[in-house]
Amino acid sequence: MSLLKRTKSVATVDATVTAIDVFTLEDVHTYLIKADIVAYCTGGAGGFVGSAAAYQYYSPYKRAGAGPVAVPGAVAPYVWEDAAIAAAWGITFAIVGNTIELRVTGGATDDISWTAFCEVMELE
Repeated sequence: MSLLKRTKSVATVDATVTAIDVFTLEDVHTYLIKADIVAYCTGGAGGFVGSAAAYQYYSPYKRAGAGPVAVPGAVAPYVWEDAAIAAAWGITFAIVGNTIELRVTGGATDDISWTAFCEVMELE
């Protein structure tokens, strides 16, 4: 078993979907990926400067043999957002080949600073 911890930051503008972190999954391995993300609006014409959000996301993944990435079970993030931005910002894990991308998206006219602290538990 191994445990990887890292912190990544990124800025988004105008609802651009952006990968804040990418994880490559090995054959015949099982993973639990945990991400704690905070976001803060630093500018933009949307009028939300100073708005903030926090997210916690836990998701299991596995690869059997050289097969595709599988998600064994349902995944739902915990979300805390200022009421004014509810549902305008978001996070998701996306399967892209043999990788998992942690993606963040801000509002249509918001400049947002994002920071993610990620832990990846891997079992061979």
